[in-house]
Amino acid sequence: MLSSLILKKPPLLDMKTQVIKSIMLTLLEPDSEETWIEWFCKRKGNEFICEVDKNYIEEMNMDELKPNFTYFKSTLDYILDYERDSETLFSKTTIEDANTKIKVKEDAPKLYMLIH
Repeated sequence: MLSSLILKKPPLLDMKTQVIKSIMLTLLEPDSEETWIEWFCKRKGNEFICEVDKNYIEEMNMDELKPNFTYFKSTLDYILDYERDSETLFSKTTIEDANTKIKVKEDAPKLYMLIH
């Protein structure tokens, strides 16, 4: 019984972690003048990644990739800059939506690497 109490995180700690994660991900976003793809390819450590044309990504068959991502459509839209304003892509401000936003931003590099 004691071990089950120790393993559970208090909800406040989870919220703090989510807020910190959200702030970190916000700092790691492209500025308004460059696309997500341009920004991602210029990041340190991504020197060997090339920019994949947006039209190629839009026409690509991604049926095999979809099951690997919980929010595939939102993640792809984020990569392609369909919704540049995060508030438009994630219109609600609930905890659940904040978690979705975090997950999309975490998954974007993974999806782009698979497309690449």
